[in-house]
Amino acid sequence: SCQSLHILDLAIPEVIQNGTRSSVVLDCAYRYERYEKEDLVVKWFFNGEPEAVYQWILGKKPEAMGILKGRVNLEYHATKDKYSRHRALEILHPTTELTGLYTCLVSSFHDEEFASKRMIVYAPASSMNMTYSKPSATSVNISCEAHGLYPKPTLALRHSTTRTPVESEVEVLDVEEGYSIYLQAMVEDRTLPRETIFECVLHIPDTEYQVRRSIIYLPGGSNVNSLDHSTTDPTTLTHPPGKPYLPLVISVPTKNLKNTHHLTWPPLYNRTNTTAKQCNINLQKQKTSISLCDQLDKSPPTRRGQKGFKGVWAMEGS
Repeated sequence: SCQSLHILDLAIPEVIQNGTRSSVVLDCAYRYERYEKEDLVVKWFFNGEPEAVYQWILGKKPEAMGILKGRVNLEYHATKDKYSRHRALEILHPTTELTGLYTCLVSSFHDEEFASKRMIVYAPASSMNMTYSKPSATSVNISCEAHGLYPKPTLALRHSTTRTPVESEVEVLDVEEGYSIYLQAMVEDRTLPRETIFECVLHIPDTEYQVRRSIIYLPGGSNVNSLDHSTTDPTTLTHPPGKPYLPLVISVPTKNLKNTHHLTWPPLYNRTNTTAKQCNINLQKQKTSISLCDQLDKSPPTRRGQKGFKGVWAMEGS
C-alpha cells in the first residue's frame, strides 16, 4: 500500500567546522494526508539511542532533551504550516560532541516514517609539526605529529614529487583536547635520490580538511627545510645555518604560480657590509617546473652566532 505519511527531504549539513557557526538547521520535510494531520508527532534521535533528543506533538510546545537540552532554539519555525512548523532543529553553536547520526521520525496514528543522516562537526589541528633525526649516518627518521583534532584523523607520509607512500608507523591517542596523532618512519639513505621532499598529509575522513607539511632531505647531509602548505604564502622558507644547497624545488598547485618570483636571500647575522641577494625568475606559461636561480650567496661566513638565512624559494607546479 502507498504510504500516506512520507518524508520528502532530510536536509542536514554534512560537515561544519567547530566554533564557526552560530547555529545550524537540521530539517525534516514531510507530506501528510488530511485525515492524519491532527495527531502528527515529530521526534529526532541521535546516534541510534532509544530516547529522543527532540519531540514535537501537534498542539504542544516542542522540547529538547538529552544532548540537545538547552542547545536548540525552540522558537524556530521551519514553515508557516501549523502541521509542520516545528519539524526542524535549529542547533545553537554546534560543537564536536554533536557529531553523529541524526534520525527524524514522523508518526501519526495511521503510519510512521523515519530517515537518517550523519553530521560531522570537526575540529582542525591546534598544532602540527614535522621533524627528522639522523639515528645513523646512512638513515633518517621522519616524524610527524598533530594535536587537537576531531573526529579521528589520519596521517600519511609520502614522497612529495611522486606521491609514493612511505611505510610508517602511526599511533592515535584520544585525549580530552581531541585526538593526537603521531607518525614515524625510518628510511635508508641508499633508497633515496640525491634530494628528497618528504610530505606529511593530515586528513579528517569524510571532510575536505587536509593539511600538509614538507621537509627537504639530502641523504648524508644534515640540512632540512620545512614548509607549511596550510599557510597563505607557501613560498617562504627559513634556511638553517650553513651553506644553502641548490637547487631546491617545492611542489605547489600550478594555479599558485605567478609569472615572476622574487627570490630574496637576506642574511640574518649582524654584518653591515653584507647585502641581501635577489634574483628574478621568469616563468613561461607552458612550463610548470623551474629551478632555483643560483645568484645566492653560496659561501656564507662561518663565524659563531650566525643564524642562517631566510629566503623565498621558486616553486614547481604539480
